[in-house]
Amino acid sequence: WVTRITSWNPPHEFVDEQIEGPYATWIHRHTFTPADDGTRIDDEVRYAVPYGRAGELAHPLIRRQLKRIFDYREGAVRRLLAQEAGATSASAEPTSGSLAARVVNRTIRRHRPIYQTPGGI
Repeated sequence: WVTRITSWNPPHEFVDEQIEGPYATWIHRHTFTPADDGTRIDDEVRYAVPYGRAGELAHPLIRRQLKRIFDYREGAVRRLLAQEAGATSASAEPTSGSLAARVVNRTIRRHRPIYQTPGGI
């Protein structure tokens, strides 16, 4: 799977887009905003599956896989920040003055492909 950073606006956001991989379209926007207890991390993923209507049948499976991926990443970010802050708890619950991140919004949107008849429109 190969992606390219197509938008870079530190420390606010960046966008990566799939160049080569399993999706017909993959656009992932990562947004970072200050919060009282650390940094709010928002993810928006827009994707389309290959293989036309047949590929659309895989959508429920893909949503479950993406949820697992983001759940894992949220836990990993919390653990890394807890280690960096010297916290003893792996949950890294935000406290006053702590280094913490909250993944509070994950939007996963599926692109609706435009199907063409053989020979064009």
